Amino acid sequence: MMLHQDHVGGLKISSGNKWLSVPARQDAFGINICDTFMAFCNRRYKSGCIHRAVMDEERKRKSLVYFVSPKEDAVVRSPEDLVVQSSRDGLFS
Repeated sequence: MMLHQDHVGGLKISSGNKWLSVPARQDAFGINICDTFMAFCNRRYKSGCIHRAVMDEERKRKSLVYFVSPKEDAVVRSPEDLVVQSSRDGLFS
């Protein structure tokens, strides 16, 4: 998922039982790598960011979100040099 927020913002992420505001930057995009990318990179980057959007009662919020996903029957594999022989760490193969 790729996100662009306006100056109002409103995106929050969950961290340690707290909701933290993500600063709105008009010159940047927020990227949520999601599970497909986590599988592809063999967990070098982690997915699972719990997030929400909150409304400002005084200002309208605008955001643009773009999702990209493989077909439902697609097989996602890590490149051979990222595959670890032991699955003890919960790594993908």
